[in-house]
Amino acid sequence: GNSFAYFGAGTGTSPLPIILSYFTSYGSLAAVATNSLLPAQYTAANFANATLVGFLNQNNPSLGNFVGSTSFENNAGRRAIAIANGRPSNFFRVNPAVPAGSFLLQSDARSWYDSAQIEIRRRLSNGLRVQASYVFSKAQSDAAGSAGGGQSNYTNRPGGLALAKDLQPFDIRHVFKFDATYDLPFGTGRAFFGNVGRLANAFVGGWTIFPTVRVQSGTPIRFGNVQLVGMTARELEDAIGVFKGPNVVTYLPDDIILNTQRAFDLNIAGPGGYGTTFGGGGAPTGRFIAPAGFGNCQSQFTGNCGFTNLTVHGPYFRNFDLAVAKKFVISERTNVEFRTTILDVFNSPNFRVGGWAADVVNIGAGGSTFGQLGSGSAYQDLSTTNNPGGRIIDMMIRINF
Repeated sequence: GNSFAYFGAGTGTSPLPIILSYFTSYGSLAAVATNSLLPAQYTAANFANATLVGFLNQNNPSLGNFVGSTSFENNAGRRAIAIANGRPSNFFRVNPAVPAGSFLLQSDARSWYDSAQIEIRRRLSNGLRVQASYVFSKAQSDAAGSAGGGQSNYTNRPGGLALAKDLQPFDIRHVFKFDATYDLPFGTGRAFFGNVGRLANAFVGGWTIFPTVRVQSGTPIRFGNVQLVGMTARELEDAIGVFKGPNVVTYLPDDIILNTQRAFDLNIAGPGGYGTTFGGGGAPTGRFIAPAGFGNCQSQFTGNCGFTNLTVHGPYFRNFDLAVAKKFVISERTNVEFRTTILDVFNSPNFRVGGWAADVVNIGAGGSTFGQLGSGSAYQDLSTTNNPGGRIIDMMIRINF
């Protein structure tokens, strides 16, 4: 309920001698142990402190935040009570008197980048020029997304550095690019209608097309220390896409969104108009993202229950542009060129989770807007190309002499 106090035998609660020793002065650990068995001793207001109760949520306990709260150990007055009761000053932390803790700052962070690249080129010949490339890569670091002067809070457990290894925010797994120039084989000097007159050639000759294609993996999305239920990380990534509903656009299917909201025990209405979750809407079923403590998993360190920082890639980026040019020959040294350039030919906007300005995308699972692609998620580039997104048609006339 609203308290984590001990209410006596048969109530499903337990004596809490450690916590009691920080709340009430008894003079010795023996006296603390004796009084911890008496429900009447649990009168301190902090047993019903909303912040502390929240940290002990059975679906997502956060014991580190509980201990570090100013309502518990991170308070000089309560540490003094514990010391008077016989607790050592460093019972919970090594350097309790140092407000920000003590850190060893060293250049131990590492990064990895591995890739394979293939490029094909055809120089302009018989009116055709082609250039295409494919890159398969992986960028990782054990301090991914950290600032240059940041600190690395690795644990002292075996494999601490290895468990911190994660994808870099700029990891793009697959990138395919293609562009070409093709002079259509019609008109004077071409394979078809090569002998037409000047008037007919003005209509059928001098056409060139310039297709440009870019297809690449989405950018990484980081969900933090969570569990996956009913699916693997690869299956979650495969489920990510762009789903256009009547009111919102989401990057996850409705069932994953709904059951993730239920798993985080939130009273919300989701994108499909869902009602109260978990408490009144039923327990989550099927596939979903869950808190690290879901299923009564007691985490001894970050990543012990689920993932240290679950990272998957967002929706693919696909861009198809096309330019069409028509050249009218006036003389041997002069011509007039009409060109139409169509950006995003199929008018299919790309979306990025977290928007296009964010370098590192951290997602808080659950919540009323979880899974939604919010404002700024649709592609545009106003800072460099003045591209507002969507299909754009640009028409140009050029006189070459």
